[in-house]
Amino acid sequence: MAYNHGKAEYKWKLWKEKEEKILRDSGVTEDTIEAIRLYDRQVFNSDR
Repeated sequence: MAYNHGKAEYKWKLWKEKEEKILRDSGVTEDTIEAIRLYDRQVFNSDR
């Protein structure tokens, strides 16, 4: 099966939105959430 970057990125964005909602509800600062998002994006890009 071929890799579909658009589909993988869509799934990644859905996962991040859910994760960030949980973090915000738990009282995590926006700066920390942004740092996590940047790190996760780097990992996403390096895995593909």
